[in-house]
Amino acid sequence: MVQIGVRVRNGCGWTNWEYNNWAVVDCSGGGLLLSVTPNPANSEATLTIESEAKDESFDVNAEWDFEIFSESQLLKINKTGLRGKSTTIQTAGWKEGVYVVRVKYKPEKKPMKILTGKLVVKR
Repeated sequence: MVQIGVRVRNGCGWTNWEYNNWAVVDCSGGGLLLSVTPNPANSEATLTIESEAKDESFDVNAEWDFEIFSESQLLKINKTGLRGKSTTIQTAGWKEGVYVVRVKYKPEKKPMKILTGKLVVKR
């Protein structure tokens, strides 16, 4: 996953930066990805598990957990036993900075997958 920022210049000047996450797929054909939107966030962010490969889809019965760590590697949030493709977290009151997100996805009868990403909090 790579984050790309874009802004536009017209007769009125420059717009604000707009950021979006883009999947970067290697030669293995993809897999599952962790999407964090909006990113940067100021009051809340949504974590979503997405499938990039045709032969790998999200198992709706699978459980997943996530942890978010601060820049100083302190655990900020830990949620377990989630179901569904996404969840929303509140970031209001968090210090500005870059947080590391780690998801443990446990599909039935398949090995656990670890997905990672970054969450930027700005005010």
